[in-house]
Amino acid sequence: MTGNEWKLRVRGPKGSLEELELQQGGNTTLKEFSKLAGKFTRVAAKRVKLRAGFPPQDVFPHIHKDNQTLEEIGLQDKATIFVERMEDGGKAAASNTTQEPGASLKPHGKE
Repeated sequence: MTGNEWKLRVRGPKGSLEELELQQGGNTTLKEFSKLAGKFTRVAAKRVKLRAGFPPQDVFPHIHKDNQTLEEIGLQDKATIFVERMEDGGKAAASNTTQEPGASLKPHGKE
């Protein structure tokens, strides 16, 4: 791994947790990351909603612009990102964005 690469934990709509490597690290734009995360979690790019932090807060597309980098919006290497599937009206479909006490943050396999 070079000094610029990042590994982000991505939790999909069904609750699975995977690690996604980003070659450009914090220089990856939200648009690029949302496409990767959507492909990774099997959510169509136009329906991807990203949330981060604790408790999870909206990150994209409602808060930040798609040309902003992950670093510009305050994300860091090894952060956990929640990927939700938006419905036609722009609202997120029901998803698992809360973590049970004592739940593991280790990868559990693909959805």
